[in-house]
Amino acid sequence: MTDRKKILLRIVLPILILFLTLLFGWWLFIPLALIYCFVSSRAYEILILGILLDNVYYFGESFLFDYFITIVATFSFILSVVLEYKVNIVKKI
Repeated sequence: MTDRKKILLRIVLPILILFLTLLFGWWLFIPLALIYCFVSSRAYEILILGILLDNVYYFGESFLFDYFITIVATFSFILSVVLEYKVNIVKKI
């Protein structure tokens, strides 16, 4: 895939995830974020989407519920980076 297509996908897919999450509900963000994190490399856009969606949806007064989508986005991003690092170590050996 060319660099132009990769850049276009990195712009279009997060916008599509944001649109689908706003249209169908916050729960759809979790599987879409996990899929996007494992498809793209260093998907930091998920963190931005998590912060935006936490401002839209309200889950409660505690820290865990107040920033629920951001916490899920952060864990999925960290998991994808760690797994990508592990796979690259295996490829080098």
